[in-house]
Amino acid sequence: MAIKVLPEAVAADPERLARFEREAKVLASLNHPHIAAIYSFESAERSGASPAIHFLVMELVPGQNLEARLERGPMPVDEALPIAVQIAEALEAAHVKGIIHRDLKPSNIMVTPSGSLKVLDFGLAKQQMSASELSESTPTETMLQLTRDDRIVGTVPYMSPEQIRSGTLDQRSDLFSLGVILFEMVGGRRPFQGDTAVDLIASILKEQPPDLGALRPELPGQLVDLIQRCLAKDREERISSAQDLRNQLATLEQATPSRSESARSETASSGIEPRQGLDPRAVAVLPFANLSGTDEAEFLATGLHNDLMTELSKIPGLTVISRTSVMGYRETEKPLPQIARELSVGTIIEGTVQSAGNRVRMTAQLVRAIDDVRRWAERYDRELSPENLFAIQSELTQRIVESLHAELTEGQELPVGRLQTADLEAYRLYTLGRVQLDRRTEAGIRRAGEHFEQAVERDPDYVLAWVGLANALALVVSYGYGERDVLLSRAKQAADRALELDPDSAEAHTALGLSYETLQDGPALLRELELAVQIQPGYADAHNWMGWMQNLLGRAGAGLESAKRAVKLDPLSAEAVSNLALSFLTSGDSDKALAESRHAAELSPGWTTASLYQGIALHDLRRYDEAKSVLSDLTVEWAGLGAEATLALTLVALRDEIAARQVLAGIDPDVDAFAAGLVHLALGEADAGFERFSSLERLGAWPALAVHHLYRHVWDTVRDDPRYEELIRHAYTSWNRKSPEGATHEGRNVL
Repeated sequence: MAIKVLPEAVAADPERLARFEREAKVLASLNHPHIAAIYSFESAERSGASPAIHFLVMELVPGQNLEARLERGPMPVDEALPIAVQIAEALEAAHVKGIIHRDLKPSNIMVTPSGSLKVLDFGLAKQQMSASELSESTPTETMLQLTRDDRIVGTVPYMSPEQIRSGTLDQRSDLFSLGVILFEMVGGRRPFQGDTAVDLIASILKEQPPDLGALRPELPGQLVDLIQRCLAKDREERISSAQDLRNQLATLEQATPSRSESARSETASSGIEPRQGLDPRAVAVLPFANLSGTDEAEFLATGLHNDLMTELSKIPGLTVISRTSVMGYRETEKPLPQIARELSVGTIIEGTVQSAGNRVRMTAQLVRAIDDVRRWAERYDRELSPENLFAIQSELTQRIVESLHAELTEGQELPVGRLQTADLEAYRLYTLGRVQLDRRTEAGIRRAGEHFEQAVERDPDYVLAWVGLANALALVVSYGYGERDVLLSRAKQAADRALELDPDSAEAHTALGLSYETLQDGPALLRELELAVQIQPGYADAHNWMGWMQNLLGRAGAGLESAKRAVKLDPLSAEAVSNLALSFLTSGDSDKALAESRHAAELSPGWTTASLYQGIALHDLRRYDEAKSVLSDLTVEWAGLGAEATLALTLVALRDEIAARQVLAGIDPDVDAFAAGLVHLALGEADAGFERFSSLERLGAWPALAVHHLYRHVWDTVRDDPRYEELIRHAYTSWNRKSPEGATHEGRNVL
């Protein structure tokens, strides 16, 4: 925090002190990212007869001021415009509350280490007042200050004509001051000059500024004209508002190409340091804040957030980070540039939602993540209805795409979304279901299914609710949480209904594919996932399941590529990162598999799948003691007794046969014959092992993965055994695929 002490002349006058305190409360309401905050107005008693000290408690803003940057000369346009936009945004926020700055100058504008801007000393501003009031109470540093030889040392160069004439001021006085700053930023000199106060005042009042276009011919004509309008002597001819100025500056910023690498050194030294490698087409939509604090506003915030991400992920050329990853930044205090680095994005969308009665208000802003510069902000006030929520989402999508149009391929058309439901309660139930489904716990998945069922009961044509129901039912089976046949039939019916309603729904094709996974129909599953990716290339779930299934069917190379794409879209998803770890295991890269499995465990400490892959990677790397530590007491339900079998294999490698046989004794072959057979092979008991394998009517997901890619040293002991060849064929036919001639387990793509 910073402390600004009031002059004794103000503190000693009760009337002026009371007025200052009232104004301080108003100024404290200026809550804006580009305005240095005032926290409180305080006083402290001093010893003796000395009067009390009165002071403002303010935000301490690190960095350097704009004045220091201007001492090095004019700025390139693409450095100046982001600064100008942020200053205009700060003025806009103040002017809305009837507050003018009055002392806007480069030394009152700070560039923080993160590259964001803060306008200082709004604490010295005044609400609109007459010149007589102003002269009575304004601190002397904002008045005309002259040395004994009449040279200017104060802030006169940035004063408007009406301010010099001691007229009544309004927001347009600040716009004149900003015009002077803009002229100096791009022109390398102030527009009005004079050796003495009289000369400078005469210049501001009577002379026209130099021709900026002639001074800097490379400047855009629109920028020159805009600055000229800010500097109009008659405020009636000046640009009318900070909002208008901000909009025009932002439009110019978007149309201005960035400099090459060799021209960026000055920007870096100004504190606005661009980070390379952050693609503006890579977008993260952060969770929308619920400003009302009500359950209704919460589901609206969640629903609008989900819907916007879904629509943006359909845009060709955009990479939209999946919901799983961005939810980790809910209520975060991390600066946006740090979030951008962690998610590898160049653009961030933030938003807020409020609801009251039958009204909803949403705000959204698009931020250039490399330097925390807001490109635009919009506000939507609507009557609460599904139609209006859909309209908000559609308008936002259009606005975002327009903002990034320079990075998108020309000729691409914005996909047209569809209103999913006209029933607000069905929308609420679907949103609640999505939240529960993302938790990937048994209780969460079951609750999600209940919410989705209630949603489709209210609206039988709600496509995404049918998709959610299909996913929930299939996951209950896939994770081993419920009765297989009945749930699978219902899952497929739900997915079929979704596709009947919308054949072009990537979510519906993925849901149908997931039902085929539990039905062990590999070709049908791949067909649906390929359609989903074709329809919506940015759909992380489709890529994630594609990677999983390609690995399961023995296509390690293709599985790795899909898994990498899924992690790019969903970098903080423990499920996606675990799948990447599996892909490295199936590709024979145990070092990378270990690194990714540990990363997945960090993302979700309770994610047992990550621990299983970590144990296998350690086993493959012959780090048996570490593998034993990870695998002991580990159970992974979808993998049957695969974790227990891997522990037994590790104990065999440690030459602890007694302990290995104790683990084997706990593996009921009626529960998991494959796990029991695998341990028998490791113990050198091939006949017993293949006997267990032969009892399997079909090989599920974990056995198929193991046969195709895992435990190479175990399979090496029986590779020449005809029964091993039969097991390989059985792995293919179990998933409705024909076994290639001569297919063997070699830890690579055998198809």
